[in-house]
Amino acid sequence: MQKLLSIITVTYNAEEYLRDCIESIKILKSKYGSIIEYVIIDGNSTDKTIKIINEYYMSGVVDFYLSESDKGIFDAMNKGIDHSTGEYILIVGSDDFLLPQNFGKVIERLTIEKPDICYGDAIFISRSNNNIVRLYKSGKYRRWKIELGWHPPHAGTIVKKRFLAMNKFNAEYKVSADIEMQWKTFMNSKSVIYENTYLVVCRMGGTSTKSFKGILKANGEVYEIAKSLGYKMPAFAVITKLMWKSTQVLRAKLTNRKKLLSEIEFRQ
Repeated sequence: MQKLLSIITVTYNAEEYLRDCIESIKILKSKYGSIIEYVIIDGNSTDKTIKIINEYYMSGVVDFYLSESDKGIFDAMNKGIDHSTGEYILIVGSDDFLLPQNFGKVIERLTIEKPDICYGDAIFISRSNNNIVRLYKSGKYRRWKIELGWHPPHAGTIVKKRFLAMNKFNAEYKVSADIEMQWKTFMNSKSVIYENTYLVVCRMGGTSTKSFKGILKANGEVYEIAKSLGYKMPAFAVITKLMWKSTQVLRAKLTNRKKLLSEIEFRQ
């Protein structure tokens, strides 16, 4: 029987936070059993990453893993898509962790409504002290929002595999291929569902945010992507994308952080 949801994690020397990621998926699998598949694609890690992955593979949490050299993170994600068997795919970073307690309605809607895409919200925390930095409340999908730089959090977006198989990550983009994939996928989807709940906690410090150079490169790629997709004002899409992000930072500052922190521990 086909799995409902395949979760993919790409790793490279990810030992510091990988257990958090896998443990959250372990809880999700314990709640929903055989409908969840977990796939890890590793890029020949040299630290304890493979030891950790193999431990969870032997215990049945990880269903499939592969460790070999690749052409970068998006090439590895494409491998994950190829090796997944689920009807839907969710890609979660090795530094991130899911909130299994918030997936009940999502699983129900995937099972009954069968949308092309189902997405939720994300919480971004600092790597040093787990301080909440951004609250990514996606809001309902509107087609016009895409050309204004909008997209939901990648790690909170569940997509039918057939869409990803047709529109794999473009490895020519080193930082923002996930943006291109999301914009293309949303534009080609007929059924999109927004679930108003936090599905994932993401640690800051990825390739696109860990340095000024990385930020410049990411925005340059976003401009090229918007231009290639025929956006009327690609530069405006870059600016408004940054504005969406600024509202996430403001929301984090205005939120009761103590209350929110008590709710973001992954649990049964």
